[in-house]
Order: sequence, then C-alpha cells, then structure tokens
Amino acid sequence: MKRYKEDISSLFLVRIAAFCVFFGRALQHFIYDTPYRVLLWDEESTGISMDDGTFWSNLFYNEIFIDTLSTLIGIYFIIVSIICLTIKKPSIEKEPKFIRWRTKKALILGGTLLLFFLSFLYYKDKFYQLAQFLEYSLQIASPLLLLMFLEHKIDLSKQLLIMGILIAFTFGGHAIYALGCLPIPIQFVEMTMNILNLDETNAKLFLIIAGIMDLVIAIGIFTQWKHSKYAIRYAIMWGGITALARIVYTIDIEAGLRGIFQGFTESTYRACHCLIPLVYYFLKREEYTISNQ
Repeated sequence: MKRYKEDISSLFLVRIAAFCVFFGRALQHFIYDTPYRVLLWDEESTGISMDDGTFWSNLFYNEIFIDTLSTLIGIYFIIVSIICLTIKKPSIEKEPKFIRWRTKKALILGGTLLLFFLSFLYYKDKFYQLAQFLEYSLQIASPLLLLMFLEHKIDLSKQLLIMGILIAFTFGGHAIYALGCLPIPIQFVEMTMNILNLDETNAKLFLIIAGIMDLVIAIGIFTQWKHSKYAIRYAIMWGGITALARIVYTIDIEAGLRGIFQGFTESTYRACHCLIPLVYYFLKREEYTISNQ
C-alpha cells in the first residue's frame, strides 16, 4: 500500500512538473520576448539577408510574423500543459481510448521537441556554451519523464538513473556558471545582490559557494543512500529557492504587477528543478527500503 501511494504521489508531482514547464513557457510566449530572432535574423544560419527583398526575408524580419509565431506556439503549449494534467494510458489497447492516448502522447512529444528547440536557441544565443544547454535538462525532459511513468516500461533502477543524470546536468550546468568557469551571467549577480542585499564582491563569493554546493548535488546523488539523501534534500530546497527567487527579484514598485507576473512566469517553468528531485527522493527511498527488506 505504501509503495502504491508513493507511485501515485510521484506521478502527480511529475504531472505538475511537466504542466509547469509548458504553462510557464506559454505565458512567456504570450507576454514576453522569445528567442526566435536568434535564428531568423542570423544570416549565416538561414542564408537570408534583411535586404534580399525576397518573400523569406520579408517574412523572417517581420515583427508581426515573429509575434504570431510566438502566440501560436504559446497556444500549443497551453494545450499540451492541460494534456499533461489529464493524460492516462488505457489499460486495454482498444479503440477509441488508445487512439486518444497516442494522439495526446504525440502532442506531448511535439511540445518536448519545441522545448528542445527553444533551449537550443538560448544555447546558440550564449555562443554555444554547453552549460547553458545543460541547465535546461530537467525542463526539456519533464514531459518525457511523465510519459515514462505512465508507460511503466522502465524499472525503478533505470528510472532513478535517468532522473539522476538529468538532475546532475541541470545543477552541474548552473555550477559551471556560478564557479566562474564561464562568465557569470549578470542576472545571477544582480539577483543575488538585490535579494540578499550584498555588494558585487560578496554576491560573487556567494555564487561560488552555491556553485560548489551544486557540484555536491551533481556528484552526491550517485552515492549510497545514507549520503545521497542529504544531497537530494538540498537539491529540493535549492531548486525551490532558485525558482521562487525570480518572483522576489522582479518585485518592483515601478513595474507593478507586470514585474511580479514576469517573475511568476520564470518561476513556473523552473518548478521542475524542485519537483523532479523530490520525485527522485521518494523513489530512491523506496528502492532503499525494498533492498533492505
């Protein structure tokens, strides 16, 4: 009974994680800027110049087209976010339930490809810094983890391995920036300074400490349970704090509700950084309990 309840809890949390990624990105596409210009306005990638005067140049450099594209993708993300909350695999492969299952699954996979493409554009915008792409690992994979849980084709140990790698990639990517192995994003520094009321020097010192702890997470989750449970608990806490920090950072009297809403949007699609480690913790504890019975 306990295992059954933990399976239900884990599935629910993965549902919420996948929903939050799609819903948060949908809000971004409706209201805020999206990175599609990074590709569409790159002459080396598209071979299309603004001055070509062709159909494609008029299309790619048209703000209305880009806004419309963002809106359509946002609508798709909204649809898929709702599917993540409702999708169930039928126990018997009979029509029409099985057709609906495959259709919903295809829509989620399509949404995952769009998340991958979106992450690639941010990666391209950061001059192909691998750490930038690694940070999006949990966001890209959350919908795939949902399908994995629904299909029950992978045993517990492999589920844990997959989630462990994704968690390590996400927190490891953040560590590379925080430790200064690559130029520290100015937003990291400003966020730390504003929230903790630190000067720039102490803010960077704090980020170095945070980066070290991120590495502890990335390595520690693969150790024995008696050690890894502490790393996982910290990942849950730190993933939640860094997601919620976006709301605190964007609170601005002059910006009003728009600033808070932007922070809410960013926090929403980062919620998986807390929720997936929480699922990992439940399943890792379950594996340890089973192996010691």
